[in-house]
Amino acid sequence: IYEFFRNDALDANSWLNKSTSPIVPRAPFRYNDFGGTFGGPIFIPNHYNTERNKTFFFFSEEVRRVNESDPALALVPTQLERQGNFSQSCFAYDANGNCTTYGPSSTAITPAAAAYLKDIYQLAPGDNPKKIPLPQIGNNLVSDTHNTFNYRQEIIRVDHSFNQKLSVFGRYMNDNIPTIEDGGLSDGNPYPNVTTTSTNSPGRSVIVTATMTFTPTFLNDVSYAYSYGAVISRNIGLLTYANSPDIAAIYSQPGILPYATTLNRIPNIGFSNESGIYGFGDYNDFNRNHSIMDNLTKVWRTHTFKFGGQYHTYQKHENAAGPNTGSFSFSGDTLGSEWLNFFTGNPDS
Repeated sequence: IYEFFRNDALDANSWLNKSTSPIVPRAPFRYNDFGGTFGGPIFIPNHYNTERNKTFFFFSEEVRRVNESDPALALVPTQLERQGNFSQSCFAYDANGNCTTYGPSSTAITPAAAAYLKDIYQLAPGDNPKKIPLPQIGNNLVSDTHNTFNYRQEIIRVDHSFNQKLSVFGRYMNDNIPTIEDGGLSDGNPYPNVTTTSTNSPGRSVIVTATMTFTPTFLNDVSYAYSYGAVISRNIGLLTYANSPDIAAIYSQPGILPYATTLNRIPNIGFSNESGIYGFGDYNDFNRNHSIMDNLTKVWRTHTFKFGGQYHTYQKHENAAGPNTGSFSFSGDTLGSEWLNFFTGNPDS
């Protein structure tokens, strides 16, 4: 039996967290890895395997519980910019870095941009905490992105010797790896609660091997193995239609996009200066493998010969989990100018 742990109580706060006002608290971190093994002969006193030399078992289990957070820096619009007021947002600078042009104080907002504002962004302090917060300093937002990693694996093995010429063993392994990724399965988005995914990577394998000793110099190993592995990931943040109903009401309508959507999530939004909104999934990847192996060993005088064969069949099912709902990109010389293009519906692509 064993246990290994780490904890944020033993850590110092990061420089990035301490650079904001107010200071972002130390990121939570929990790491526990524990488990144990157990094994021995299988016997029934006075009835079976009384000499304890025929049948044996082994069991192992490992459990890992990890909760960690990393500070992430994002560039986001200010409260005024989210209201369409760019009078304090610089649109152009001179050679010395001084602002020469400010934006308009009011802007017409398209229905699509208004839907993103309502579903994704906080519009005032104290708004829905699951939405993208207001920046702490300028356009800088420092927040903790949380990741949860829960791992469990069991291994069971049984060995049995029928006689001096035949023995077999079988092993079964099962594991599950449920995780929560605040920045998304493969994107590392700096916003918490937007592209968050819930993922599991289950796996199972079985192997059975028989060893036959025909003569002291002629052996044969025959094995069958089966393995299964998967990656099953679901969007659970604001990226989904269910959690962003105003955006979904626009883009789920027939004919709005030139093709049918299959992922039930909102379109990606990219910016040249600001941190964008992009995600991946829902994602399914299933893999199954069957193998048969036969290996012969012959010892002849001072030589050892090995020969045999293997047969494998592999099956994989995977869906396309890219931006099936579309991607829109906006650019500008400054964050304010590209946000203005977003409000007025002027994408680059």
